[in-house]
Amino acid sequence: MISPRFKEKLKFQAGHRGTKENDLLLGTFAEARLSHFSEPQLELFEQFLNESDLDIFGWIVHKVKPPILYQELIGDIINYHEQR
Repeated sequence: MISPRFKEKLKFQAGHRGTKENDLLLGTFAEARLSHFSEPQLELFEQFLNESDLDIFGWIVHKVKPPILYQELIGDIINYHEQR
């Protein structure tokens, strides 16, 4: 079972990336959605946060095709921001 502390750690990491763009894109997404993630989704998100900011930003703004592993997660991030 994932502890609430682990979720808070991921939220912090998502909102403190080092680039303002990713801070906003990932931080707001994490704040809104991580509480609904399953354990495997949280583990994937943690792995995703270990990727470089340049790669993550490129994947989200469609400049670079993301790895298959992250396609669904990136789609969820994009959909979240389109609905806001």
